[in-house]
Amino acid sequence: MERSTDGGATWAVAQTGNFFDCEFRPGTPATITASTATNVYRSTNSGSSYTSVFSNGSADRLAL
Repeated sequence: MERSTDGGATWAVAQTGNFFDCEFRPGTPATITASTATNVYRSTNSGSSYTSVFSNGSADRLAL
């Protein structure tokens, strides 16, 4: 997962992994939930950092 703070001129890696899905929380755009093949991650600071919130080996898609 990469993040830009300058309108896309430069990008930095915020979380490594092969992400399948990414959702922004309605009404709270600073909260981002993203999934890989084995984990679900959440950011509450607009993507500056992510925390693993779920892991089971099959978390390809999100429905929030």
